[in-house]
Amino acid sequence: MGLFSFIFGDSSKESAEKALGLTIAKDYLDFIGDSKIRRYGSELFLGIESSKELSVVKATLNERKNSPSFPSNMYVISPLGIDGILILQDSNGIIYEYIPFSSPRKIYNNLHGYLNSIK
Repeated sequence: MGLFSFIFGDSSKESAEKALGLTIAKDYLDFIGDSKIRRYGSELFLGIESSKELSVVKATLNERKNSPSFPSNMYVISPLGIDGILILQDSNGIIYEYIPFSSPRKIYNNLHGYLNSIK
């Protein structure tokens, strides 16, 4: 984060949360850090920066636009690349599996549990 951003509070986190209208869970922010994208095991996790094509913001806004059933209180953290399946997280840190045009299914209580499952 540059000096201008620091002084005026315009961080990637704040910009992303404003664009999505929700709070990003602390465990995801800690995990992703300043990474644009992060690979963990065989999965790709999206960065926070809203100006990048592969980002939490771009992926989430795209899904909201294209899938009426996409939950407004969740965001995309990992596009699995299999049949359009996405891994989502809510502001409380709960992890869900989402198949477009269906309801999300809770799969883990937190990011740590999910990460342990894909090691």
